[in-house]
Amino acid sequence: MKAESPEHAQTPFAAPGQPNAPQDAGPDESWGKAARRRRQRARRREDALANTLRNKTQAAPHSDMPAALTPAAQIGLIDTADSAIDVEFEKHQTRVRDLQGALVRRRRRRVAMLVLRLVLFILMPTLAVAYYYIGIAADMYQTRSEFVIQKADSPGGGSPGLGGLFSGFGLADSKDSIAVQGYLTSRSALERLDSEEGFVAHFQDPGIDPLQRLRPDATREEAYSLFQRHIAVGFDLTEGILRMEVLAADPASSQRFSQALISYAEEMVDSLSARARRQNMQDALRNFDQREAEVSAAAARVLELQQQYDTFSAEGELEIELSVIQSLELELEELRRERSLLQANERPNEARLDVLERTILFTEGAIATRRDELTSSDRDTLSLAAVSSALNMAKSDLAAKEQMRIVALNTLEQARIEAARQVRYLSVNVPPVAPDVATYPRPAEHIAIAFFAFLGLYIMLSLTASILREQVSV
Repeated sequence: MKAESPEHAQTPFAAPGQPNAPQDAGPDESWGKAARRRRQRARRREDALANTLRNKTQAAPHSDMPAALTPAAQIGLIDTADSAIDVEFEKHQTRVRDLQGALVRRRRRRVAMLVLRLVLFILMPTLAVAYYYIGIAADMYQTRSEFVIQKADSPGGGSPGLGGLFSGFGLADSKDSIAVQGYLTSRSALERLDSEEGFVAHFQDPGIDPLQRLRPDATREEAYSLFQRHIAVGFDLTEGILRMEVLAADPASSQRFSQALISYAEEMVDSLSARARRQNMQDALRNFDQREAEVSAAAARVLELQQQYDTFSAEGELEIELSVIQSLELELEELRRERSLLQANERPNEARLDVLERTILFTEGAIATRRDELTSSDRDTLSLAAVSSALNMAKSDLAAKEQMRIVALNTLEQARIEAARQVRYLSVNVPPVAPDVATYPRPAEHIAIAFFAFLGLYIMLSLTASILREQVSV
């Protein structure tokens, strides 16, 4: 009897799935594998026979069996053991084949369910999408246009007047373009486009497929959602260009809607700075009118004083009076010299001397009177100095008002320049042209996108379900 080795110490019939479980050799197995299995089967039979004999020997003292068995009895016992081993081995092989068949049927069932899920969740929706885009979807025509918002450049070199106003145009600020972009995609633009061009009625045409057609009783929100899908306005921050795409069911309507929206944008651009320009011009004009009124009042005051004092220029009158006084003083000096010469004679002519005395007194009185008229005033008349002072003050006020009027005029001119600089212009780089071929639908592109979208959704849901099932089983 052979000693039991560690590799043969296992039971002769292992459960399915264990390393020493017997398996039938398939027709595609090599000769070495079949020989190795036959040797393993022989070893298991020897081990089973040894265990059987050992058990019989140990149970002999407790039974009526004789202590020593004859060779024939030993051979019969061995045959009985071999028969039992063969029966058990066949049962084991049957169980293994049943398990293998169950595994194959389970795999086939899982493959069939996988194919069914792929058909239900991926293939059939993709076919539905393909049927819609190929056989049902209405043709849509897209009109593209590009435009920029410009403003007048500031005068170069500080050139005065209006000559340098329109030396060129530059791009406006990005906030103006963003404001126009927001207006073109707003509900206000939809309301105006619908009232003037019939946008909603165009998309309620029965010739459009149901998915793109508006219901006859569609709400304004539904119309606005469709408006956002069919009107796209993009703004390029690097180039400052606004790009607009308009979709419609026919080329003429697409071009008409695009032109209408561009006209709305022009009005919007013009109104961006109109209020500021109008306010600045109104302030400048009001200031200028006020200064002109003040100048007119000051000039009227000067004229009133001139008419009141019956003088055109107080300075001229003063110069005349001073010249008269000066001539009288010179005449007085001559008379005094002549009198001195007469008095120097031993026997002066009394009559002549008396005339000179009276003439000197008259001249002195005339000089004193004229000097009093220059500085003295009473209730009825003012002195020439007072008249000159009043006229000088009025003329100084008139000069100051005139200077302020000139400043207001310069401010008004500057306001006009600033208003011209703040004007915005819409320049259409790419005008809208009606297409002659339908832009949408694109069946190949849309079907491919739908297929990959359904596939990704199915994979995501499958992974989520498997993760949840694993968590629940744990």
